Amino acid sequence: MNVDRLRSQEVLANWPDLAARQVTVWLTHQDHCQQLKLQNGQLALTIPEGGACCLIEGDLPPCIPRQREIRHEAPRRPIDCAELDWKVTRLDDNSLVVDLAEFRLDDGRWQGPFPVLAIKDYLDRSRFAGSVALRFCVKFSDEKPSSPPLKIIVEGSAEPGVEVYWNGRQLETDDDNAATWRDPHWRLLPISSDWIDLENSIEVQIDGFRPQNVVASDPRDRLGTDLESLLVLGDFSVTAEEIDGPQNWNGQREYHTDTPLAEWLPPQPMRYFRGPFTMGPAKQLSTGDVTNQGLPFYSGRLTYKTELHLAELAGGSCLLRLEDLQAPVVEVTVNGKSAGCLAWPPYELDLSPWLQRGVNILELTLYHSLRNLLGPHHHPLGEPVYVTPGSFTPEGIEDWLELLLADKRAPRWRADYSFVQFGLEL
Repeated sequence: MNVDRLRSQEVLANWPDLAARQVTVWLTHQDHCQQLKLQNGQLALTIPEGGACCLIEGDLPPCIPRQREIRHEAPRRPIDCAELDWKVTRLDDNSLVVDLAEFRLDDGRWQGPFPVLAIKDYLDRSRFAGSVALRFCVKFSDEKPSSPPLKIIVEGSAEPGVEVYWNGRQLETDDDNAATWRDPHWRLLPISSDWIDLENSIEVQIDGFRPQNVVASDPRDRLGTDLESLLVLGDFSVTAEEIDGPQNWNGQREYHTDTPLAEWLPPQPMRYFRGPFTMGPAKQLSTGDVTNQGLPFYSGRLTYKTELHLAELAGGSCLLRLEDLQAPVVEVTVNGKSAGCLAWPPYELDLSPWLQRGVNILELTLYHSLRNLLGPHHHPLGEPVYVTPGSFTPEGIEDWLELLLADKRAPRWRADYSFVQFGLEL
């Protein structure tokens, strides 16, 4: 077994008692076994990063599933992905996270904008009980979307005493049949196209804020009234000023061994943007990272589609190899049939069982995580490998909002936004 997740290992297996006899080799990252001859009782193997190898004398024993076809070593023909013409398509709604808001207590004056979590923390610590209003701002660059309409999510919008307004127009929040997204408590509130201006105000009014009470027996009182970021969904792009920031685990160390994370994990390329974010028409996507192509908060799927022309079907394996992949999972289909999924290195897949002479339709579907949607976006390390509830607020700072009200910078907090890259370079 190769426990190194970054580098393959060359192994020389010694089996002197078998001399020149055959052994069955199963590399766990492949979907088949191979029968190979020993040379002077030795066998040279390459075990890929994170892979393992099983060596069996002779043929497959009955305990190994027979559907694993035994194949003799055959030529491996890689597909030259760079020479193919790829079309990249977003399959799901894009999203914008607005985590800054102005706030007003009872009939007081508006203050901010400040991080919503800082406002929530302040109200809980001060044991505030009364009316709270949040005001978010959503801007379009120079062109408003036409159709389909936008949708917004205000967590807790269906709770009693909560009202939501878009540019002064009250939205219906008590529809029990309203559609949800990602979470059963995330109700979608549709925004008609003719309600939208270049600059839009979304106001959330809460009559009867309840501060958090960690010793209360009632869960509603224990958690208190929830204040969360505003989510906007639809067919649009999101842009902001890109800046530099920490990359590739930023010197973090593995917790148990106190060794650099860069020795344990593959590189983690990041992108950083300085707000405010603005929305605009959806963009045509290209190969590579899409967080800087209008999709920084995106948590859905991408497809990469192309045509592969084969004049004839040669022997051996036709190997799809993805070198620069930034996605948790990739599903591969050939001519409409699933050829498998790739989720860890080496990102290789034999497509020969699904290929035909002539034109073949090759489609890669990349699945994202919720990391860029939910964050943490403001952690000083950029991408912390260990994420806890404390990763979303300045660690050890109890007077967070008070610092901001005094126009001071909160330590251990990034005002800009960090995102992991998502996409495939071909």
